Amino acid sequence: MYHYRDRDTHRSLAGKALAKRRGSGKLKLKRSYTAPVRLLIRVQTKDKAFRRLEVTIKGQTSSGAQAELIKRQDVQWHMENAALTSREVYTQLNEIEVAGLEPNDQVTISTVDYTQEDQTLFLPLWAGIPEERHAASLIERGLLDTDRFYHPFGVSACASLPCPPAETICLSVQMPWQQLIGEGLLTYGYYSEAAQLIARSMNAVILNLKQQHAFYRAYHAERGVGIGERNALAGLAPLGLFLQTLGVQFLPGSRLRLSGKNPFPWPVTVKYRGLSVTRRSDQSEVTFPDGRTVALSDPSDTLVCPE
Repeated sequence: MYHYRDRDTHRSLAGKALAKRRGSGKLKLKRSYTAPVRLLIRVQTKDKAFRRLEVTIKGQTSSGAQAELIKRQDVQWHMENAALTSREVYTQLNEIEVAGLEPNDQVTISTVDYTQEDQTLFLPLWAGIPEERHAASLIERGLLDTDRFYHPFGVSACASLPCPPAETICLSVQMPWQQLIGEGLLTYGYYSEAAQLIARSMNAVILNLKQQHAFYRAYHAERGVGIGERNALAGLAPLGLFLQTLGVQFLPGSRLRLSGKNPFPWPVTVKYRGLSVTRRSDQSEVTFPDGRTVALSDPSDTLVCPE
């Protein structure tokens, strides 16, 4: 698998919890590190009211003593949660002071974890970066691992669930990412696997259209239920990936290009502006708007024209 690295140290260290507290105040840490670490500070409030949060970190960096101030305008809130990272990496942590919180607000401090795996780590497949052998390992031992990413309704956003509240994010199937991951599979010739991914994703879409009469921003990887906003564009079926996998490209002038063969376990018929193409396991049939029909043996790489 690919992995995350710190922008300054270029290391991929595991995260470690350091301290917790409620409300504003100081935390004495007295921690030293051989490999410099970056801090992750999470804040969870009891309501959705804005907090004037400021954080001061005191410690040692490679250049000496450091007192880093994270100002309130640098903090981004999402509902009742905020997460911020230190600009510096520290070899020693002495004290962290948190200001601007209510007494019941929860503060959690840890080092950044670069070992977590998520769907973005498959993006090199889409870009065609890894060599064939590396790509095969990434797909077969990572992407298609049913204990990590591959679920009944598609590829999940994360390989594991760090905590129950993260379920709607980590176990979500996000259609734009299914598109990119599917294109990565096609890049390396995994047409059957791309077809299976489409079928799983479409099962989630169809389930919600039948039960809720709506698309959703994302879908639950195990249960298929909708997550987030109703009728969000991001939840539409991956039509582009479907056509690419099927090997059908519609062109101006009632032309189309057919490539490969149908990797789906059933015949597929696609109609577009009076043009109809049916792809079976070993044959394709094209019907033009004027009723003329052309039959082709598959696999093929053919430009089909009306004349």
